[in-house]
Amino acid sequence: MTEAFRYVKAQKNGLAAFSTYPYTSGTTKVAGTCNSSAAAQGIAPISGYSSVAQGEDNLAAAIAGQPVAVAVDATNWSTYVSGIFTNCGTALNHGVVAVGYSLNSYWLVQNSWGTGWGQSGYIQVGWKTNCGIANSASFPTL
Repeated sequence: MTEAFRYVKAQKNGLAAFSTYPYTSGTTKVAGTCNSSAAAQGIAPISGYSSVAQGEDNLAAAIAGQPVAVAVDATNWSTYVSGIFTNCGTALNHGVVAVGYSLNSYWLVQNSWGTGWGQSGYIQVGWKTNCGIANSASFPTL
């Protein structure tokens, strides 16, 4: 994710709005309507990024201020439908956005697999069985 933040900063266009850069399925190839000119303009210029120190307390503090990009082990996520997911490893292989949490219960995470997956595109990741969520996190700075 830090490489993506460096790229966005270098392009000086800012982060794209989700509505202008929708998810395209890697399996079905079904896509939303992409407004590439609007996505290229961006809506939020960034000056850089901040890395979050490892650990659940540090991640919770960062999420309290803004959504945080996190790397996770999503190996077993494809069958997730609802509830708190605990079938996790720690081999980081997927980037997602942590948007909230219930202290000592779960992390609320927005995935990029579209609203037909999970809980309308979100997953609740168990606090202690955390898929490596608190190991590699960062967020853009304005």
